[in-house]
Amino acid sequence: MNNTALVNELSAAYVNEVAKTINAQMFASVENKFVVWSWGLSRRFATVYNNMPALGLRVSGLLHKGYVYICYNEGRDVYEVYCTNLKGAVKKSNNEVYCDNLGFVLDGMIERDYGMSDETYKGKALRDSAKKMGMKVI
Repeated sequence: MNNTALVNELSAAYVNEVAKTINAQMFASVENKFVVWSWGLSRRFATVYNNMPALGLRVSGLLHKGYVYICYNEGRDVYEVYCTNLKGAVKKSNNEVYCDNLGFVLDGMIERDYGMSDETYKGKALRDSAKKMGMKVI
């Protein structure tokens, strides 16, 4: 069954409502709203992924470039997060994310390895940004 058929089965209105809720909880669960924008977020869309209503993101972060699907597992009342490349292959996943730590988990999968120091992260982020803008990286 393709995504279009699943959206029809789940009800487009329900999928859209879940995606709006996920989006609101994503922004509410980060200390600073700029964290979300550091992921190179270029697109947000309501969809169905793994038979669950989801918010899809197109990102270009330091750790992950491609798509992120934040799926609501209603039976377990948790989010499942899948990072895929542009061809759809899953590169990372976490199947037990609660709404209060959604932003932190997403940031750790997309942008920042929390094992690195602030100085190391800033250096890598600046080099990545310069590369994206076509500037010479020193």
